[in-house]
Amino acid sequence: MKKVTFEEYQEAKEKTLYGKEYKVYTDLVNDVIKKTYACCDGSAFYERTENGKTEFWSTDHSESRIYVEGRRNISGEFTLEEQREVLIEALNGTLQFYKETGEESLKHTAIGYVILAKNLGIIDQDTMTDIIATMRLW
Repeated sequence: MKKVTFEEYQEAKEKTLYGKEYKVYTDLVNDVIKKTYACCDGSAFYERTENGKTEFWSTDHSESRIYVEGRRNISGEFTLEEQREVLIEALNGTLQFYKETGEESLKHTAIGYVILAKNLGIIDQDTMTDIIATMRLW
């Protein structure tokens, strides 16, 4: 697999998505973030991030490439702020998809992200309870 810079990753992503209408689908499983950017014209950009390494490919360029993120602390772990950003992005993507489809299982996925945020120490118990209570009103 070819290693590339962040700029090359951004360029590849832009090549597929620029000027197009698309939806982002995000899944977080066992510390692996999977994203699909699905364009209305049938093209797509895919990425899989684990341990600070993002593997990506697209319908335009099916060969998988990888870049290593530079935003890591010395141990190579996600910082608390990075964990927070990833969870917020995953939660927002899931909630958007839930609102568009009404798929009930997505609500449970979103609640799982909130519980994960609490378990990682990103939010406290009261915040978690408030968020889940709000989500149940949908």
